[in-house]
Amino acid sequence: MSFPLLAWEGTDNDTLSHIEIDENYLITEGRNIKVYNHTTNQHMFIKVQLIIARESGTEIEGEYIETGEHYILIMD
Repeated sequence: MSFPLLAWEGTDNDTLSHIEIDENYLITEGRNIKVYNHTTNQHMFIKVQLIIARESGTEIEGEYIETGEHYILIMD
């Protein structure tokens, strides 16, 4: 599925950290987004690979640009 989404708050699926995507980012597959992790107080850049809309929220799957680590963000 590919459609533009506006930014919002959510949770890192692995660490359960509260995360926030800057409101200035249009989220689409293939784009890089800046994510702020409230638990670590750090920003990171993720390349969006997949957006999945579910009844419980939206999943954003991506890759951490610096390490190539896979991320799943569960957005409210």
